[in-house]
Amino acid sequence: MNDRAPKQDNLTLRQKVMLRQTALAMLGDETPVICETHGGRGDVYASVYTRVENGVVFETDHDKSVILATQRPTWAVYEADVEMALAAGAAAHLTYNLLDVDPYGSAWEAIEGFFSSRRPLAARMIVVVNDGLRFRARGGSAWQVERLAPFAARYGNHAVWRDYPTRICRELMDEMAATGGYTVRRFESYATGVEQKLVHMLAELTLAEPDSKTA
Repeated sequence: MNDRAPKQDNLTLRQKVMLRQTALAMLGDETPVICETHGGRGDVYASVYTRVENGVVFETDHDKSVILATQRPTWAVYEADVEMALAAGAAAHLTYNLLDVDPYGSAWEAIEGFFSSRRPLAARMIVVVNDGLRFRARGGSAWQVERLAPFAARYGNHAVWRDYPTRICRELMDEMAATGGYTVRRFESYATGVEQKLVHMLAELTLAEPDSKTA
């Protein structure tokens, strides 16, 4: 089950937009092809992706899905649980060079679903993430959270809150990327939001074997 932090609708929208502007700039001359895992009301798209013609977006809420489909007529819109859908290989009709993950709560399930499934993979990919799993580590409760428990055992329960935005997120990104055959070449992260409970990440991945794990 996805670990959810309290809902703070686009409290850090400006930071999200700046991070995605950086991601687009990193693509250089490459045409952006985006997999946006949590579309919401489309605020991020409206702020930074309006010129991107190729992409897919996921959303579980029907009314929001309708808004997203109207907003971006050239994109595919999936009204589905993104974690299950990606793990099953959904949206494998495009080769993505930008993965945008912005859930309420833990981002790792969606990232894991993407990289563990069979799909065509770009030689280089940029990943931008808004993650809320750090919320579950507050007050020394990391040992009770399945995805954080190994780190509590490795580094100490009370170290998880301190180390999560940097060391632990980097280790998790390395692990997820490796599942898809990628190596993390660049990684940046910072804590943000109310009481620093959210973590924003930017990663550049390169594929060791371009033909691996393709559909």
